Amino acid sequence: MILSIVTVIMFTQKGDENIVDKNIPPRNLALPLQGIWEMESYQSLGENVGDSIEEKKLYISDQLVAQGDRFSIKPSFKTKYVNLSSYLKYKYNDVEMPDYLNQDNVTIVTISDGQRFYQDIFKINDDKLAIVYNGYIYLYHRQSKEVPKAIVKSYQDLYYSTQEYSDKNREKDLAVLLGVKRVHYEDSSREISYRTYLLRIDEKNHLSIYQGKNIFLPRADGFWTVKYSFDEDLDPRKAHQIISADPFIEGNGRSKNQLISTLPIEIAYIGPNFTALQIQNNDDSLDYRIFDVDHLRENKPVTIKEIAGDDGLQVLEEQIVRNIEESFSGSEVDMEHILNENTERNIGLERNNGKWKFLTSIKMNDEKEEDVIHRNIEINIVPNIEIANWPDLPIRWTNVKNLAPRALDAISSPDGRILIVQDIDELKIYDLVHNDDLLATIPISEKDSIIMAEWAMGTYSEKWEKSFQKTERLPVQYQQE
Repeated sequence: MILSIVTVIMFTQKGDENIVDKNIPPRNLALPLQGIWEMESYQSLGENVGDSIEEKKLYISDQLVAQGDRFSIKPSFKTKYVNLSSYLKYKYNDVEMPDYLNQDNVTIVTISDGQRFYQDIFKINDDKLAIVYNGYIYLYHRQSKEVPKAIVKSYQDLYYSTQEYSDKNREKDLAVLLGVKRVHYEDSSREISYRTYLLRIDEKNHLSIYQGKNIFLPRADGFWTVKYSFDEDLDPRKAHQIISADPFIEGNGRSKNQLISTLPIEIAYIGPNFTALQIQNNDDSLDYRIFDVDHLRENKPVTIKEIAGDDGLQVLEEQIVRNIEESFSGSEVDMEHILNENTERNIGLERNNGKWKFLTSIKMNDEKEEDVIHRNIEINIVPNIEIANWPDLPIRWTNVKNLAPRALDAISSPDGRILIVQDIDELKIYDLVHNDDLLATIPISEKDSIIMAEWAMGTYSEKWEKSFQKTERLPVQYQQE
């Protein structure tokens, strides 16, 4: 018996863009930007944008970055040099920018705090800077080079008053955005839809639940909308399936970040930086791809070497070979097509017993039996980049099954307080701190699967709720216990 390994996938292809992006060694980056900055002007980056910033003052120091109620008291700073006009064209899809941004070798300072605060700052010169936020670009001039200690202390007091990270009070305000996929088969047709639930539990332990169309994705630079569509007009000979990801705007904006496929595609996972897709080939075999959310339009999947280095590639090769040898002992196997570029890109994610696991797929042609064998293979790699980082379950999977015998999946809040269990027809929300109390249930289908779970705590919970209320929402049914 002779077996050969074959993998085929079809996508429309677009060219890459080259941007100068040079990291420099860490240093105290707050000092060149330190001070109070006054908003000078702003302009929209499109026809449909979010709310503009009302606060005119921007405070920057090594202990505080603040713009009204959007602030961090534990900022970290990273910098890079770019050709600014090329960088903005690449990142913001050919939007016309003001003249003061048409510069070479501009410093971009990225401010983050490891939580939910993130902001890129474009340093125009020593007394001018610009930021992009929520669909607008803002220009600031320096008002002073110091931030008064009283202002820093006022924000520190505000932060700690929320008890955002207080171990003494576990009744925190928290929220989660759950992305759910539904795949429905009827006769020979296949329908896919995506929706998002927002669940918020406030400081009084009151639960609110909302439902919206599409995937409402929280990212470092704000909320994005991820959509799936089916378009037969692009090419009358083939139907095209499209996954798009763009900054959230109210109203209908045209996507400029689309992945277009001539094969059926599904989102298996999506997070702030990456999405894992499942592709169905014409012979019903499956391939997998992981993409950077920012650059879907480039159709350039992440490779195993980019995820886990040379060690990851070696593990991939060894586990494929071992699986074939164990399954087809004594058979002559043609491995010619295993170590090719497509195999290095054929990496995906699947959910199993409350954990994300990497996998690949192979298609084996049995020339003697005139049969084709499709197989998924789990890949035990240690990623060098953060692909899917959901919080570990606070209890064992066996205990999840004891709590909900029909459980298919479960996710936990970062503090281990809330457990959301998916069974065959419900999402169940448990409070593990209070005797595993069942707070509410949401009816779902056994054809549903959770593809996104992003958490916010403290003051961010209310901000998420207000932002989600601006989306195109759907009626939601749930039973509060």
